[in-house]
Amino acid sequence: MAHHERTILYCKKRLSSIIEEFKTLKRVGRPRLSTPKVAVTIRYDADIIKAFKAGGPGWQTRMNDALHSWLKTHGA
Repeated sequence: MAHHERTILYCKKRLSSIIEEFKTLKRVGRPRLSTPKVAVTIRYDADIIKAFKAGGPGWQTRMNDALHSWLKTHGA
């Protein structure tokens, strides 16, 4: 058996063992929120979206905060 064939066999075996090890790892991601967000589709006037986006990244969070603030003063 040629050297390159032995190298290929070694790599295949090593890759196989790495894949098996990977399968045993615990999948992690974002921690679960105590109050998870709800995905919705909603339409706003263009000027509203433009104003929030003008503040840069985080505009959706700012919009959420503004709605929370409104709820505090107007009730649910």
